[in-house]
Amino acid sequence: MTEQGRTAERSWRPLAVIAGVLIVYALGSKIPLPGLDAERLVAAGASQGPAARFSVMALGLTPLLTVLVFIEFARLLIPQFRQWQSASFANAVWVGRIVTICAIVLAALQGFGVVAALTRIGVVEADNATILADVAALVGGTLVLIWLADRIVLPGVGNGFWLLWIAPFLAGLATQIAIAIAAMQTGAVTGSAVLISAAYLLIASAAVVVVNIIIARGESGQDSTSELGGPKGIAMRALIWSPLLANVAAGYIAALFYVVFAWSTPALLLTRLILFIPLIVLFVLAYARQTNGQGAVPWSLLALLQLVVCVVGEWLTMGLGLPWRLDGALLIVTVTVLTSLLRLLPVSRGAPATASA
Repeated sequence: MTEQGRTAERSWRPLAVIAGVLIVYALGSKIPLPGLDAERLVAAGASQGPAARFSVMALGLTPLLTVLVFIEFARLLIPQFRQWQSASFANAVWVGRIVTICAIVLAALQGFGVVAALTRIGVVEADNATILADVAALVGGTLVLIWLADRIVLPGVGNGFWLLWIAPFLAGLATQIAIAIAAMQTGAVTGSAVLISAAYLLIASAAVVVVNIIIARGESGQDSTSELGGPKGIAMRALIWSPLLANVAAGYIAALFYVVFAWSTPALLLTRLILFIPLIVLFVLAYARQTNGQGAVPWSLLALLQLVVCVVGEWLTMGLGLPWRLDGALLIVTVTVLTSLLRLLPVSRGAPATASA
């Protein structure tokens, strides 16, 4: 095999691994929980919806995401912890082990909640053996996904966690489009609302792509992807994590207001949206401080993008009375992951070499 052939084989290998991981995820989402009674499921009306809701992959990577959120909070709020984690490979390994253990415990708790709910509607036998088997299957499904995520490497993003996290959304995208068309045809939502939503998605996606390109390019204008710990790596973390952390923090604060002041749901939603604005700016600034002024990262542009995409999405969802949510944080993660996937294509890699030849 020629050197060019070996290079082409290596360039296609990451894409083949990603395809294999997604196939395994899809097949696992078809495996039902042990002891699940399909006939009772249909009778209870719970079968409506994605089959993955009742599979061994039902929890997805949600337990791991919950743990990672708190780890990310700790990295931003406690510089000593971040410095200790980055000081050596052994420290990073210890943090990874702690994250995995916490994710297993949380998956077991969430799995028990899912099984208890299925037991209440009578689709799972309420005996200890079946309940234990279902909880173990749900925890095992999450562990398999964690292992699969580590098999993937995405430029600028890291492992395949975010790809597998958005996989259920991408799998159900066609269904969501069909729901939107049906809602427009039945008059549940106006045609103008659907068009405005589509325009928002297109414009916001294009803006996220532009910011990804700006972050990935060096001062010379040539593609110069840095390590995840460098200024560009930190900027990519800020792009993905800041909206999610702001949403979580705003949600906790709004929940506190609900407990203390018993505010109504509309008031809580408005409060969460108002809190989101300063929180996302604070989180972006926290990431910017990690770079110590190194690198030409457009932090102001990054914060502005997140504010516009997320706030406008929430405002349109409430203002237009949409039966679906225009989730700006999910859109940013999705477009960033897809942009990273495009950078794996051999065509994009080989283009500069062909031009110079």
